[in-house]
Amino acid sequence: MPQEYWEEINPLLVGFGQTICQPVKPQCFRCTLNMTCPSSTVKRSMIAQAAAAAKRAKAPPADAES
Repeated sequence: MPQEYWEEINPLLVGFGQTICQPVKPQCFRCTLNMTCPSSTVKRSMIAQAAAAAKRAKAPPADAES
């Protein structure tokens, strides 16, 4: 980012860090960048859910007869 914008953007980034992107319990579900952010817990949880669903789809039903 060009230096000419630093002073203007700094308070916005600080506010973002204080309200959304907190170091403890970040509010990733509220963030508009959650699908592109490498630290997003939303993206990680969606990937984990998709992997679990794929695993369940491959597993035979629990009540299937042999």
